[in-house]
Amino acid sequence: MSSVLRKELKVGNTTTPCVVGVTAYLLILRAVEGQPGLIHGHLHDHGASCAIGSFFDLHGGKLALMSEMVDEVAAVNDAVPHLSPRARKRQMLEWLRWKLGTLGWTARPARAKNPRLDEVTMATIARQVEDVALASRPEKAS
Repeated sequence: MSSVLRKELKVGNTTTPCVVGVTAYLLILRAVEGQPGLIHGHLHDHGASCAIGSFFDLHGGKLALMSEMVDEVAAVNDAVPHLSPRARKRQMLEWLRWKLGTLGWTARPARAKNPRLDEVTMATIARQVEDVALASRPEKAS
């Protein structure tokens, strides 16, 4: 099934690891944090990206998302077309943190100076995703 709100996306390769749940929302949050602002209605427009476009830009096609998650995040991203790109980014970050909270994720302590995930944590998540993807592949009979 392909995305309803981001028709530019294609159905991915079945061997591409698909992140879900808290991991996916954290990765989208990290991608959005790195953007100066977010556009609405499209993945990309003249070098700018929406929240989902930011995710795919950051992960270079090495990870996939479920169509339902793409549409959920895109719907929130596009819900306020009148906002400036920076205001849309703030609104999206607030929603992602709220969504993560509903899934049991707790924010870092207020004293944390850098709210972004560090590279070691991201590498660990990427390895775990790859391990799950490898484990879920059916073995071929010879």
